[in-house]
Amino acid sequence: MKAKSYELIESTRQRRARAYVSLLSCLRWPIIILCLMLACLSLYFSRNLVFDNSNESFFEKDDPAVLAIERFRSLFGNDDAVAVAIKTQNVFEYETLVRIKDLAEAIEKQVPYLKKTTWLGNVEYLSGYNDEITAAPLAEKIPKTTQEMNEFKKKAMSYPDYLNTLISEDGKIAIIVLECDIYPKEVKDPRKKIAPAIYSILKRPQFEALDVHLVGAPIQNYETNYLTAYEAIKLGLICLTVQAVLLFYFGRGLRAVMAPIVTIVLSIVYTIGIIGFMGWTLSLMTIMLPAMLLSVCLGDCVHIIADYHRHRDKGEEHIAAMISTIRECMLPCLITSLTTMLGFLSFISTDIAPIRMAGLYSGIGVGLAFILAITLTPVAYLIWPEKKAPKQAPEAKNIWLDAMLNKLVIFSVEHRRGVVVFFTLTTIVCAALFTRLKVETNFIKDLSLDIQYRRDSDFFDSRLGGAMALEIMVDSGRENGARDIGFLTDLEKLQRYAETNPHTKKTHSLVDTIKRVNEALHNEAPGSRRIPENQDKVSESIFFYEMSGGKNLDKELSFLSDVARVHVQTRTMSTAEVKAFIRALDAFIERELGGRLKTQYTGQMAWVASISDHVLTGQVSSLVSAAVSITIMMILALWSLKLGLISMLPNIVPMIAPFGLMWLFNVNVSIVLMVFSSVVIGICVDDTTHFYINFKRNLALNSDYRQALFETILNVGRPVTYTTVSLVLGFLVFALSDVRTTIQFGLLSCGAFIWGWLADLTFSPALLYLLQPLKKTTSVQIATQAPTFEAPKLSS
Repeated sequence: MKAKSYELIESTRQRRARAYVSLLSCLRWPIIILCLMLACLSLYFSRNLVFDNSNESFFEKDDPAVLAIERFRSLFGNDDAVAVAIKTQNVFEYETLVRIKDLAEAIEKQVPYLKKTTWLGNVEYLSGYNDEITAAPLAEKIPKTTQEMNEFKKKAMSYPDYLNTLISEDGKIAIIVLECDIYPKEVKDPRKKIAPAIYSILKRPQFEALDVHLVGAPIQNYETNYLTAYEAIKLGLICLTVQAVLLFYFGRGLRAVMAPIVTIVLSIVYTIGIIGFMGWTLSLMTIMLPAMLLSVCLGDCVHIIADYHRHRDKGEEHIAAMISTIRECMLPCLITSLTTMLGFLSFISTDIAPIRMAGLYSGIGVGLAFILAITLTPVAYLIWPEKKAPKQAPEAKNIWLDAMLNKLVIFSVEHRRGVVVFFTLTTIVCAALFTRLKVETNFIKDLSLDIQYRRDSDFFDSRLGGAMALEIMVDSGRENGARDIGFLTDLEKLQRYAETNPHTKKTHSLVDTIKRVNEALHNEAPGSRRIPENQDKVSESIFFYEMSGGKNLDKELSFLSDVARVHVQTRTMSTAEVKAFIRALDAFIERELGGRLKTQYTGQMAWVASISDHVLTGQVSSLVSAAVSITIMMILALWSLKLGLISMLPNIVPMIAPFGLMWLFNVNVSIVLMVFSSVVIGICVDDTTHFYINFKRNLALNSDYRQALFETILNVGRPVTYTTVSLVLGFLVFALSDVRTTIQFGLLSCGAFIWGWLADLTFSPALLYLLQPLKKTTSVQIATQAPTFEAPKLSS
């Protein structure tokens, strides 16, 4: 670029900056009133916020996982259920059973959308006499005498279907199973009403002393929604406090605190208002939204404030310093906001809906933050001008910081080849380690032990039938085919194989009902609990059960009798274990059953497996999308293909480096961490943008790479360091979360930001001095430019 054309560009920017500051000065009070009115409007629309952490919310409507659960519900009804475990000294005591019965009846009356409530007293029990089958409650009334209680206990403990489902093996834990009915379509989010109704009953005087543990989709969904709202507010407020303290220290007073904090808080409020207005939903991913926006979006404000004080330190008056600040910061802040938005918006390419929407919300927040930062920060200084005389020398703390930054540049330029080799090798090694990372999408195990639902889940895993389930739909391929003895024999073999997995606690299917009927017909003779020997006997067993008043057949067999259901109850398993289990079942069907059974999986375990399939592909797609779009943006912003490509190298370094830390500390890739790389590149590029735009400008002014690098460090070194400190401390707040993956996200981000800061101040100078991608021009002095900084002498 010729010197005269660059001088013209600088003069044009100066005129525009002066006009913009003048406009803000005239409209400062109307702007503030407008912002307050929009805030009130946003708070009004925030009443419509809806939280959705259901399994279905993670997928598109046409995703195979969603189609599978819809098919299951059409065949067997709602899969939602709640298990209420009551821990006692001995379940088989009259007073204990009375209290359990009262609780079960209260739940059945008061909790909405229940189809059936089952406990030991009313559970279906099959008995036979003279070729007749009777299906009746296990206990018509609670036994009072010792003999009656012993008989009741014997029947309950000898029936395999009851063990770890309604009664623990030691007889000290009773379980009430709540089966949900099909939810009415006209009711908005009916599931969320179930848990509060149960909690309300448990708080009654007659039940509050019970030692109760709850699991099930409605409970998990309710607790997750509560955790989402609570953590978002908690982490946001802590982050707000941390950033306020930092701003007070770095910004030299209260004014530097109020302007950025008001800017970011308003951007969050506006974003929430837009979400409510559009009717979008919030998920667990939004835990990090307020704190992340607070940390990320402060960058523009910090650069504006730091640049303003730098010009004041040079001796410029208040208005002149503000004009110079706007001239120098407007374009870099615009570019950094756009690149950060692109980083977040890259999540739109993923198949996981909460990730995609979180990216959209964050992108909107960043865009709003830029508009507010470039407006309200100058307005705050225009309303509340600095009255002190301009300083002629920087503060002692800035002298120390400038000296340290200069030493970094001296080192990186003098050892440029070594610096480039170091960052290149570490990036290659960390990229290789990425291929060895494991995927883990089990949300329950990510919860802190301080969370009651996590403790309840562990209780079911250790004491009862486990907290996870897999539903297998086995299709015979024809009407009444699931009643065929050959099909049932294969189904039993599949069940027995599923039970060989060490995590499996219990399985149940139509086979178990038929075997129990056969046992009852043979007066419970030893060895009679089996599938009858021929098809006629099988058909009779099913017929006898239906005629006896049995009510569970619709949960085990489809209406056309073409599909049978196998329910597998397991302890909580990792993603790798779940996928291995499902693969083993498929392999067994092909190997041992000749592929005769056609299966489709759903339930919690199937959700875990399906989500994991999207995590790595989502990581790659969002990362590629972010990298490509940001690279194009940098090339256009710097108006140089070479410089734009070079500027991306320091951004790749902090994006890849944390993968090495993940491997070193055995951190798995999760739903939260799949967005990590795109977030890091979108944030780290901000400081890189300021560095390269300033460098290009300084090179045009000085026509010397060494001098331009030191001028750039003088201009952007402080704000880049301030924003990095702000980001690190802001993301450290995530370490206070009760969700392990949120903690990991915060700590890994901190490592990435520090590595990115080091790359900007060492790798970038080394690359630029080594490659020298821009042609040198004749130096020119602009009237608005302060005297240049004399770079330290370097060894050749």
